[in-house]
Amino acid sequence: MNRRTAAHPVEGQLKSVIYVDRRGMRSRNVYGGNVSNVKNSDIWRGSVQRKGPHHSGLPRTYTGRDKETWDGSTGDMSGAGACREHTKEQVQEEEKMVPLYPNRAPPPRLQILILRLHQLKRVIPHDSASVLKEFADMRKETGNAFFKDEEFEEAIICYSRAIGLCPDESIYYANRAAAYVKQKKYSLAQSDCQRAISLQTKSPTAKVYARLARCQYALGNVTAAQASLRQALEIEPENDMAKIFRAKALALQGHIRDFEGAAGRGHWRMAQTACESCIRAVVDEGGVVPPEWKCWEIVLLIARCEWDKAVVKIDSEMTDMSTKADMLLLHGLVLFLTGKLDEALERLAAALRFDPDCSKIKGLRVRVKNTKKLKEYGNAFFKDEAWLLAIEKYSEALEIIGEHASEGNGGHIRAILLSNRAASYVKMQRSKEAMVDIKASLLLCPSSYKALRIRGSINLLDENYDTAIDDFKQAMEAADTESAKSTMESLLRQAEAQAKKFRNKPKDHYETLGLSRGCTEAQIKKAYRQASLKHHPDKGGSEEKFKLIAEAYTILSDPVERKSYDAKSADNLYQSYGSDEDEEDYDSHFKFEKGSYSSQNQYNGYYGWD
Repeated sequence: MNRRTAAHPVEGQLKSVIYVDRRGMRSRNVYGGNVSNVKNSDIWRGSVQRKGPHHSGLPRTYTGRDKETWDGSTGDMSGAGACREHTKEQVQEEEKMVPLYPNRAPPPRLQILILRLHQLKRVIPHDSASVLKEFADMRKETGNAFFKDEEFEEAIICYSRAIGLCPDESIYYANRAAAYVKQKKYSLAQSDCQRAISLQTKSPTAKVYARLARCQYALGNVTAAQASLRQALEIEPENDMAKIFRAKALALQGHIRDFEGAAGRGHWRMAQTACESCIRAVVDEGGVVPPEWKCWEIVLLIARCEWDKAVVKIDSEMTDMSTKADMLLLHGLVLFLTGKLDEALERLAAALRFDPDCSKIKGLRVRVKNTKKLKEYGNAFFKDEAWLLAIEKYSEALEIIGEHASEGNGGHIRAILLSNRAASYVKMQRSKEAMVDIKASLLLCPSSYKALRIRGSINLLDENYDTAIDDFKQAMEAADTESAKSTMESLLRQAEAQAKKFRNKPKDHYETLGLSRGCTEAQIKKAYRQASLKHHPDKGGSEEKFKLIAEAYTILSDPVERKSYDAKSADNLYQSYGSDEDEEDYDSHFKFEKGSYSSQNQYNGYYGWD
């Protein structure tokens, strides 16, 4: 049948058509009808060229009439297909379509493919699967050419157009995944690999499994990566990429095990090293650090009591919505452990808005509330001088806080409550219990002004004057207000005055060892052993007291030294009580007549000297 006299469809009949030019494939709904003045050659191509070039410099396909003059009649491959003119919206939409190379000539490798697409410019039925597959393969070939030229974004566009034409073709997904991998977009590449594998159920390829494993490795999912690598090596045992990433996955799994083992044992430095190795492995691959690993870093900082660094790390990760609830939980934990209870409750309430069913957030919130309540009760009892009740409430709060290594052994909040309980013990003159608490508090917070001041008071009470002076000096340096510094200056002067008075006081070695002056050598040795064990510095005793004990034993255990010491102490006693100064302050028993040796010997515990 002559194409010029071919029968045309009834005017108004809707027909979906596709046409292709250098800018890619376009789809239009056209209507049957008759037009005139169309070139014969245009009938063969199934399209009409508008007079004049397109603004991009490429010939433009036009499927309708306008007010310009045309010199032919249109048709399709069957000899029919005259079309109505486009609406204004359709024309505007077409103007928005951007060619692949708007400002430059395509690479030489692509010119043959573009020419082929241009030669195939024709109207075809939309439901023709074979032609759609042909066009999809052309887009894939174009994408492959872009991929070889390392223009991965353009390659992805071509592969995506091919997928749009044939969404059930696995090769298009696999190729697009390769382009995503080159761009380090591993999450998108992983999705495409999984889709390609699902379409290759009958004959999966090792290449796709290896590519999927690489994506999973770069995303930190080492278990899934190992499973994919096993599949790849079963299909192709000599696959190079699978072998390389199997070694990498094994190394990464080893780092993860090292972290978990070290963290479980409380070896935080070792755990930190393992965590850094895990993160470095993923970062070197250009991947994304998993949210769980980001939490690991913060947990390690908390365990090592590096509170400020933990807060900085949390703030830097807070913009990631996938970890928002976890970061708010960790921030609440840091605020709790640093004693900022009200702020901790606010953070935990915000975390519950993101994850209302999280048991960890709920549990921590209850801990913070109960600790705050008991601390307030203890402070109230302390102000009312109800020391036992205050100690009870502080002890209950300390049980709630605990002493977990993963939480910095309780952090600042535990140090605060320990120092509060120590202050209550001091008020009750229970210096031993107070010293135990204050030492534990200073281990958690070595620069605490309050704890240093309390320890100085305890040492002053136990007559450890030099130690008390050192504590007061440290507390003065740690004080952050003028009133606190003024208080410490006053306590320091008091400690120095008492230390001076103590040093000028004659030392009674018998009293130091808890002995009478008539004691035997065996009694001296026994008393020394008991006193030295009790006051040894390594067992929590006073170093100053221990020195006095050692000095007393050195003198009293030597008969010559002891005799000389007894004689001197008797003379000192006679001179002191023989004077008229403050005579009314002493008992008459200690007044001696000059040369009254019997009275002196009775005081010394001896009735005759050798």
